[in-house]
Amino acid sequence: GSALTAHVGLNLNLRLFKHLDFFLEPQAVIYTNGMAVSNAGNWRSRLPAFRGTFGFTYNILQSYLDDSPALLPRKDGYFISLMMGPSYQHSEMVYKTVGLGRGLGVQVALGIGKYYTDYFAIRYSGSYSRDTWAYYKTYDESFPANYFALRAEGMFDVYKFIRHCVDENKPEKPYKLSASLLFGPEIGYMYKVDKHDAEYIHIYWGEVSHVLKSLYMGMSIGAQVKYNLASRLSIFVEPRFSIVPYDAASLDENYLNDRRNYWDSVVNLNLGVEFML
Repeated sequence: GSALTAHVGLNLNLRLFKHLDFFLEPQAVIYTNGMAVSNAGNWRSRLPAFRGTFGFTYNILQSYLDDSPALLPRKDGYFISLMMGPSYQHSEMVYKTVGLGRGLGVQVALGIGKYYTDYFAIRYSGSYSRDTWAYYKTYDESFPANYFALRAEGMFDVYKFIRHCVDENKPEKPYKLSASLLFGPEIGYMYKVDKHDAEYIHIYWGEVSHVLKSLYMGMSIGAQVKYNLASRLSIFVEPRFSIVPYDAASLDENYLNDRRNYWDSVVNLNLGVEFML
């Protein structure tokens, strides 16, 4: 199975060199089902625990002991993004029983963020995605999957970063084009209807319908290609891939309190506009 964790902790940081830090992090953790550190069977969907980690951090920007010239001098680095586009829950079952055409749904999102440098920003966004993930029997009844998500993601503009390194000793000039990588955690709520033949799950003759609904902690990966139309207005294309893990009770009557791990992969292509505040 697969599962993710959420944690809070302390970050103890030691500066070793100008750009290199050593850190130690004691953490209090909440594991989702399937990650419990136990030899016995685990029937809980969430489990608290403690752990610790350590590692090294390399600071790409100038040392924070000095004033970094890469930080934006302006105070209006805040922006708003409006996004919308097709969405598709990618899985073998969807591909075989629904197909790409009938499986397409829609995603809408609203985000707000801040540029900390000319090539790095953090954006917080909320989105709603609706996909068709299954058809039942004669394909005359579709079953939608709904995802409500909140994201916090870093946006690293690879194009501007490379240009900044190449043009470091040249006069600064605005760039019309940018190409960014996006990555960050996603929390949300999943709601979808599932239906099976009772003969298949050995309960009783007839149809059995139940709702799969769960809070989840996932992750989101994406890319963004943006073009600046004016000083405060840009348009962009943003392909995105989200991983939605969840667990659900087994439908097999031979297992009591048995929960199985699953995960959905949601792919979408957003078209959007960005306004600098």
